[in-house]
Amino acid sequence: MILLRRLLMVCLLGSVGCKSCEESGSTDADLPDISTSIQFQSVAELGAHRMTAQIRRKDVRSGEVSLDNDETLVLVWNDADSFINRVLRDGVIQSEDRVVDGVPYSRRRAGLWIQKEDAEPMRVSVYTTWNVWENALDLYSDRIAYSEPVSDIYEGRDARRYTLSLAASDARSQRAVRRQRLDGEPIHLAGQVWLDGERAVRLKAEVTGMWKKGDLEKTVQLSMARTDLGQTQSVEIPDGIIEKRSP
Repeated sequence: MILLRRLLMVCLLGSVGCKSCEESGSTDADLPDISTSIQFQSVAELGAHRMTAQIRRKDVRSGEVSLDNDETLVLVWNDADSFINRVLRDGVIQSEDRVVDGVPYSRRRAGLWIQKEDAEPMRVSVYTTWNVWENALDLYSDRIAYSEPVSDIYEGRDARRYTLSLAASDARSQRAVRRQRLDGEPIHLAGQVWLDGERAVRLKAEVTGMWKKGDLEKTVQLSMARTDLGQTQSVEIPDGIIEKRSP
């Protein structure tokens, strides 16, 4: 049953994953649109690598800071049987899943390592939470403008670098403008993103956005990079006491 679920998940991801641009006939101008619809299968096809992303959020209401936190996500990936998925908040580990030769281990904040029975929930977690771009910039998704691409080489791969800015609002009527202001709207966006020229995967990004709703201003800063592309990563059984979860 576990194997069947895994095969179904892989087939699903593979069916909606991004084909290479050469196979699909896509051009550089299509890459940003393609990057918004790819699934983790396209990321896995890059091979072994490490992804580190930092998302800093700050909310200021009437001049007073109401939220200021820093979330770091680390994915160390070889394949579905060898990976680490770690989440930190303000530098403190909140959770870490580790699959070593298909054997799953997990810990939560200040907790002991626990050997689990089934690695599939950890794989599904990676498949559904890998997209840190969407996590950080969901509020800006339909207002991101891309410059003309610049050809680049990133970690030995053919890439395209885009400069980002805030696209003009498509609100036409005064009523629509008032509604947009009532619901909140982005007032600033700037940064750069490097897209893989073959699979449109985001390889690196540095983006800052600001959203305003009344007297509330929300700022987000995303810094993300995939490194060691194609290099086997060290994924070992965790040190320390491992408590085995009973069936």
